[in-house]
Amino acid sequence: MLRVLIGYFFAILAEKMPIEAERNVQLALINLMANCIDNFTHGLAIGSAFMLGSKDGIITTLCIMIHEVIILINKYIFIFI
Repeated sequence: MLRVLIGYFFAILAEKMPIEAERNVQLALINLMANCIDNFTHGLAIGSAFMLGSKDGIITTLCIMIHEVIILINKYIFIFI
């Protein structure tokens, strides 16, 4: 529920930008906030996994690293193609 409210807040913030502002600036702001929330939740997952044990923490870290590589590949494909 909190994520929905945060997303709603940043959508309103992007809407309130002056009309002269480029659309890319609004999209960049939304993307930046989404990345911040995503990285925060990854940090929570890694921290809680290491609290369970070293093995769980390492496995979770590796899974999140693979997840991030896939996201970066998708971003580069979207930008350059």
